[in-house]
Amino acid sequence: FSPAQFATERSTIRGNLRLHLDDLGRKYPWWSMGMSQLAEFHRAEDAPDALVEARKVALEGARFHRESIGAQRCRYLVNQIEAPDYSLIAMQSDGPGRRSIQVGHRNLSVLHFRAYRRDLLEVLETNRDYNLLPSHREVEEILERQDPVAEWTLELPETPDFRSHFTYVTPPMEEPGLYVVVASARENHRESPNRRLAVNLLITDLVLLSRHQNDTMDVTVHSGSSGERRAGVEVALYRFDYKRGHRRVASRTSDNSGTTTFSVTSQWSDSYFLVARQGDDLALDARRFRFGRPSRRHSSNTALIYTDRSVYRPLQRVIGATRMGTAFRPCPTLG
Repeated sequence: FSPAQFATERSTIRGNLRLHLDDLGRKYPWWSMGMSQLAEFHRAEDAPDALVEARKVALEGARFHRESIGAQRCRYLVNQIEAPDYSLIAMQSDGPGRRSIQVGHRNLSVLHFRAYRRDLLEVLETNRDYNLLPSHREVEEILERQDPVAEWTLELPETPDFRSHFTYVTPPMEEPGLYVVVASARENHRESPNRRLAVNLLITDLVLLSRHQNDTMDVTVHSGSSGERRAGVEVALYRFDYKRGHRRVASRTSDNSGTTTFSVTSQWSDSYFLVARQGDDLALDARRFRFGRPSRRHSSNTALIYTDRSVYRPLQRVIGATRMGTAFRPCPTLG
């Protein structure tokens, strides 16, 4: 079936179910069960008004036989459709005054934000985690021990179709540095009943471009606002180490062309990342860089034998076939 044929089939099923429900009448409790199923059919559609129609049907089904299973399912579906929800996505690094955070939201009128300043180098060198930047475990500590450096409220547009929509946020912080931005559905940011989400945002004008080949890496530092190359920027190469902490292994300063080079002899299992600094301005390139070449892989030949049964009696002949690659070949009888 093509997508158009599937849509036609689904429409036919919905229409047939609605016809039977109208014939059945509201006097039977299973009418509400049928309405809940009809609402589910509408919710599964891709049409812009699918959730609106699903909610309308579910509300109608919940009005009758209120204690029946069908009416309970209808109320549950209405609650799901009407439930507020939101999500956050942020740029890892961005300049000040940029739309750096994306909010996905539905059935929610307002969000409250707080931003907490963190020392990037201290975070990197004291972290004992696979995440370089603060994770959800550190966020709770930050909320308890630190005061926010910025607070603001975001009015969200209505979502009458009950679907998620996207709104972009421009954080008010102008000073460069690492910030943990926490969003809350409640103004007081209390933990419960509430939903809080956090993202890391590095405000910086530095941008790192790197070209990596075998044991050598060329790094060029640019200004994010103008695109010009930046001279005199300290660029440090750090090695990932989740046991003893991530450590700086080399440091260079960009020349007049904004470029510097690292030459590293290392095991392929070691991985690295970059940090640049000029005054209070810092940049992070958290991609995993590896130097050298991976060890050669050795090829081997294997054979898998399929037998005609899993259990044999003593002295019974074993008959099977071998699988080599994708071909099956008969095996000689195994005595």
